[in-house]
Amino acid sequence: MNTLNSLKLLRDTGIGSSPNIVLPGIYLQLNERYYFEFFIGGEKILFSPFYSILNGTLSSESKSFFEDNEELLDQIKEFSIKYLFFFSSIIEENFPYLSQPNDIVIFRYVHKSDTSFEIKLYAHNEAEVDKFYNDKFYIGRSFINLINFYPDKMLIPAYLRSIYDQNIKIQERARLKINSYIDYTDELQEINELCQEVAAEDCKPFPTPSRKEIFNSSLKDFNLFLERIIEINEVIVELKEIIQDFETKLRINGENDFVKNLIKFKKDILNLYQYLHKIFNIISYFHLLKS
Repeated sequence: MNTLNSLKLLRDTGIGSSPNIVLPGIYLQLNERYYFEFFIGGEKILFSPFYSILNGTLSSESKSFFEDNEELLDQIKEFSIKYLFFFSSIIEENFPYLSQPNDIVIFRYVHKSDTSFEIKLYAHNEAEVDKFYNDKFYIGRSFINLINFYPDKMLIPAYLRSIYDQNIKIQERARLKINSYIDYTDELQEINELCQEVAAEDCKPFPTPSRKEIFNSSLKDFNLFLERIIEINEVIVELKEIIQDFETKLRINGENDFVKNLIKFKKDILNLYQYLHKIFNIISYFHLLKS
C-alpha cells in the first residue's frame, strides 16, 4: 500500500477519534502554519495550509483526490497536532524556531504501513519556502497511526528504535563523508554501543496511555514506570554529551559536511530526552493522584 492508497483507505474508513481538548496557543497556531508534504508517485508534494500545491507535480487523478478531500486533510491535521501534543516534545523543544509570525512547519508524512506514518517536521520561513525549499530546518520526527490515537507503550519503544536506526545511517554516512574517518572511530564506536543499549531497553513496564489503564496501575507500577524512565534517560544523557563533544571536534577539524547529518541525529536525541521528562512529569502526577 502506498501513500495515496492509505489516504483513500482513511477517506473510506475515517480518521480515528481523538480527545476533545483545548490546546496551548503554540499548538493552535500550527493550524495556520501547517504545510503537508507527501510522497506521491516517487515525488515530494508540498501543500500550503489551504492545500494549493507549492512543490512537485501530481497526476490529474491524484490532484482530483486532494481537491475532493480537503476535509480529510483537515481531520489528519487536527489529529496529528493533538497527537504531537501528547506523544512528543518536538513543538515545545523547538519553540524558538516557531515563535515568529512568518515561521511555518512542514509535516512530511512518510508512509510505513496501512494507516501508519513517520512524520518528519521541518521549520521554514513562509516567504521563502517556495523559492528556497531546501533551506528548511529539521526539528524532529514522530510515528503515528491515523486510526489509533493511543500508541503502544506511550510511543517510547518507537522512539528508542528510531535512535538506533538513525545511528546505523550515521555510521554509514561517517564512512562516506568524514575525510579523516580513522581519527573518529573511537567516538563512533561509543555512539554505536550506546545506541545498541538504547534499543535494548525494556519498555514492557510502560502502559499504553489510555486514562483507564494508567489509573488502574498500582503505586508499585508507577514507581517502576518512573525508575525505567530514569534508567533510559541516563543512557540518553550520556549519548547526548558524547555527540556534543563529537560535534565540537568535527567542527574544529573542518568536517562540516558530516556535521549536518550529526545535527539531525542530535535533534532526535534532544527531543527524546525532553519527551521522557514530559512523560516522567505526567506519570508523577498520576502517582500523586493515586497516593
